[in-house]
Amino acid sequence: MKTLLSPEKRRWFIVAIIFLAIVFNYVDRQIVSILKPLLKSEFNLNDSGYAWILNIFTICYAVMYPVTGWMVDRFGARLVMFWGIITWSLACIGGGLSRTIGQFGFFRGLLGAAEPTNFPAQLKVIAIWFPGKLRATANSLCVAGSSIGAIIAPPTIAWLAITYSWKVAFI
Repeated sequence: MKTLLSPEKRRWFIVAIIFLAIVFNYVDRQIVSILKPLLKSEFNLNDSGYAWILNIFTICYAVMYPVTGWMVDRFGARLVMFWGIITWSLACIGGGLSRTIGQFGFFRGLLGAAEPTNFPAQLKVIAIWFPGKLRATANSLCVAGSSIGAIIAPPTIAWLAITYSWKVAFI
């Protein structure tokens, strides 16, 4: 137990947690693109309605990026990332439970507002926990989660939607 608590071991455990958070972040982000035909049918969307959903997410994401950076500096990476993960998880679940396009759009906006917490928090953690000679390695391991999430999202989301329903893929 004592060796797990040493800073040298703890920092790599923290990197693993951030990596997993970023994997899930990218899986959640891609659900709408993977399920586009089902969502367009479910909510009776044309291409401009679908673009509206994508833009809600993107605008909220862009607006909140600098805000979450400030929040990480003000309140700390652990707290901001914790609440970011809780919020984006609830937003994704809310998307799966949505019955109207307005509800769905709201939850996609909430997802866009919550997801930017990852990267400012990750950068702060790496800067605090790692010496300069290990920062690039630690940062690269964390950010690799985005590629892994992008790789596993299509088959996982498709399988969930085909086996259960599109709603389960969000939940």
